[in-house]
Amino acid sequence: MLHHHRMRHGHSSGETTPATSGITLSHSRLYDLGFNLSFGLDMRLWRMVMELAQVVPGENVLDVGCGTGRLALAIAGVVSPSGRVSGIDASPEMIEVASHKASRAAAKPWFQVGLVEEIPFDDGSFDLVVSTLVLHHLPREVKEAGFREVARVLRPGGRFVGVDLQIPASRLYSLLAVLVLGHHMAGADITDSLEPMRLAGLEDVQANDTPNRFFACVRSLKSGA
Repeated sequence: MLHHHRMRHGHSSGETTPATSGITLSHSRLYDLGFNLSFGLDMRLWRMVMELAQVVPGENVLDVGCGTGRLALAIAGVVSPSGRVSGIDASPEMIEVASHKASRAAAKPWFQVGLVEEIPFDDGSFDLVVSTLVLHHLPREVKEAGFREVARVLRPGGRFVGVDLQIPASRLYSLLAVLVLGHHMAGADITDSLEPMRLAGLEDVQANDTPNRFFACVRSLKSGA
């Protein structure tokens, strides 16, 4: 049976960007193009994320910071028809593009404007929450609030998987990361998310490498009690 999530609050794609101290991206079409040019990955990255998250048919999944919806669309193709995928992003422009993509897809995720620190869904709505290339945009206080929200919307036994950039330890790669991705990448470290996850009450918190040396992942579980 298809489970429909109830939204507690939220923003339509026609509204202005909600206030947040995290970095909000726009220029969605340039974002898609720049991503492909920078990483040359396209579907390979999304398949890697789905494998790391162990996505299975029938699950209800939330993509936090969904951007133009490419990962959510890929997941929807796996979990449908009995599962459901929702995506939130702080950028109305990103949500508009993602919603347009979904309208043409066989398996249709639901997209809406929303913040990780104020996730617009009820408690226990999801089996899995994923986040890709988002964590490095979030200051510490947003991460703490965001992981409290992630823990809230996960069902008991649900899991979180976040994949983000891992800059190899060299001056050249560090310089390139700053030039291409911005100064906020200078000290980016995915392990900065481990303590906020623990503070949120998530369990089995860990950081791992991925098959691609430029990416790492963090994982955690919500207690099944």
